[in-house]
Amino acid sequence: MTSETRFTVDLADIRAIDLLCKACNGSLALNPKWRKPLMIPLSCPSCGEKWLTEGSEMHRAIRDLLDSIRTIVEMDEKNEFKFELRVNVPHEASGRASDGKD
Repeated sequence: MTSETRFTVDLADIRAIDLLCKACNGSLALNPKWRKPLMIPLSCPSCGEKWLTEGSEMHRAIRDLLDSIRTIVEMDEKNEFKFELRVNVPHEASGRASDGKD
C-alpha cells in the first residue's frame, strides 16, 4: 500500500509574496490582490540595496506573477476546474524541508 500526503494552496489563500533582502534581511510583502498599478520596488526599503532594474526580465516576471494570481482568483468561480499549488512542506519529525523526492 502506498500513502501520499499533499499540501496544496488555493491561490485565494495567498496573502502576500515576500521580497527578502539578501543584504540586510529586510522584507517587503506584495499582496497579489492589490489593484493595479502595483508598484514593485526597485530597491530595498530598509537599506536601499538595488534589487531590480525597471522593466528588466525579473521586474516583469514579478509583476506578471502577481497579475496572474489576481486574475486566476477573480476567474476561479467561472472555471470548470480548481487551480491549486502543490508545495513542499518541512517534515514534522526531522524539521528538514522536503526535496520532493519523498
